[in-house]
Amino acid sequence: MENERRDPGDEPEIAAVLERFYAVLSGPAGQPRDGEALRALFVPGAILLPCPPGGGLRLPAAAMDMEAYVRPLQEGLARQDFFERGTVVRVDRHGDIAAVVSTYEARRAVTDRLPFKRGVCFVHLLRDGEGRWRVTSMIWQDAVADRAAPE
Repeated sequence: MENERRDPGDEPEIAAVLERFYAVLSGPAGQPRDGEALRALFVPGAILLPCPPGGGLRLPAAAMDMEAYVRPLQEGLARQDFFERGTVVRVDRHGDIAAVVSTYEARRAVTDRLPFKRGVCFVHLLRDGEGRWRVTSMIWQDAVADRAAPE
């Protein structure tokens, strides 16, 4: 069985999906976030799961579908300056499926030297019948003092 562990630079199409995801989240106050562009990055039925940074997640976890994620995102982020940037740290791929580890940083202004939050996101993707990589699930957790995100 062929298992392909790749350097993130080997998978530009996968990295581009994550770049577009972070770009859709980002923008100045008053700029609506593009829910349709965000939806296009995910397969129908994709699951998104934020995990509280302090731990103690109670099961069943608060998984969201795309609509439950997009609505508050469009409302909340459009009211504030928010700029998130991610870095693909690792890509594990086998054929048409991939697992990605991405770190992220969020700033209130593009010019802010230090982020107000950082974290780690684990993403599963598949290559659809049209050859596009799309997200099937995403789970993330903001960093805290005793569990910092990797540099």
